[in-house]
Amino acid sequence: MAVIVLRVVEAGADFVWLLENAARLQAAPGASGQAIEDVASALQGAYFYLFVLWMFVVFVCAMVFLVWFVDAHRNLKRGGIPDTTWSGVWIVLGFVIPLVNLVLPYLIMKEVWKGSQWLAGTVVRLSWRQVPNSWLVRSWWIFFVLHSCGTRASNRGFLRADEIGEMQLALLFTIGWAPISVLAALLAILLVHRITAAQTRAIERLRRPPETSSMNSA
Repeated sequence: MAVIVLRVVEAGADFVWLLENAARLQAAPGASGQAIEDVASALQGAYFYLFVLWMFVVFVCAMVFLVWFVDAHRNLKRGGIPDTTWSGVWIVLGFVIPLVNLVLPYLIMKEVWKGSQWLAGTVVRLSWRQVPNSWLVRSWWIFFVLHSCGTRASNRGFLRADEIGEMQLALLFTIGWAPISVLAALLAILLVHRITAAQTRAIERLRRPPETSSMNSA
């Protein structure tokens, strides 16, 4: 996986280098149209190669995240919460169905957060549904949606670009949107860590012998 990521970085650097040289060639006096067309063709090939590599990385990360998401939600019922609103199937469908994918994954993640904190005893409430939502869940989803919209806009910009100047604008947009994507990834990592830690505490809590039994034996 690390090798694939390095290849994505190398392909991205090659694409930027080609784009810079294409702009210089286009601005140079006496540049032939055939030379510019050859460079543009090389740019399209480099972008396609970069796109395929990046989609592979995204696919692998998405599959790992979905497996964790489904398992984390199932752990709620394993821990003793039978009245969850959603099931594991809706986690997958929630990311696929248009418009629904703007809301449903957030609702399910909120359910996982509340149930995990309640089982871990982090928040004491009569019902797990009374556990307050976290800023982390809201922030993760906001930046994930922004990242998804920006990625689609960037890909469409590159695919529709017929001239080198249009490719430059699409590249600038991608670079400018990168901090949002990075922040979305960091929030997702932090969210996975917090929920996993809460569910680990819940397991330890369930395995711990009741205090009443120890008092009676004494």
